[in-house]
Amino acid sequence: PLLALILLIVSLFRKGWALGLPSRIWGFILALFLLAPGLLVNAILKAYWGRARPTAVTEFGGDAHFTPFYQISDQCAKNCSFVSGEGSGSMAMAISALVILDFFRDRLSPAVYRAGQGLTLLMLLFVGFQRVASGGHFLSDVLLSWLFVALIAAVLAKPLLLRDSPPLASLGAKDMWTGG
Repeated sequence: PLLALILLIVSLFRKGWALGLPSRIWGFILALFLLAPGLLVNAILKAYWGRARPTAVTEFGGDAHFTPFYQISDQCAKNCSFVSGEGSGSMAMAISALVILDFFRDRLSPAVYRAGQGLTLLMLLFVGFQRVASGGHFLSDVLLSWLFVALIAAVLAKPLLLRDSPPLASLGAKDMWTGG
């Protein structure tokens, strides 16, 4: 989020552009990271849901009781399992990478564009697999973190990314793709 904030500020002083990208994209990335992994996942769900991590439940040698993802519990006091912070961060990173990749699509060969998409997907899957395999999260924690971030991204896309949407038009980026 810090890099996106810096680049958004830079873009405001450079006619709406930073690193070849319009301020709309930097605003979207900043809002996505702040609202999804920052606020929803880490400040709300992980802080108040109380679901113990897999390594802490009795079925895997711990002393906490297993609770399903949909049930708020008291089995964990802080930094709990539901939902995955790393999963949400990796999904926000993947969505950000795909948005940036899409912006430069016309300048990339189809093979490079597809390779970028594939590498982004592999990164996302690797982080999710690693969190489940290490006992840090249940599969549902990772999948739901991805879903929550994707939903927030979908809500943010209309006002921040789509053409002719008013909120950031005054920042100098009237058209997401051409800057015109």
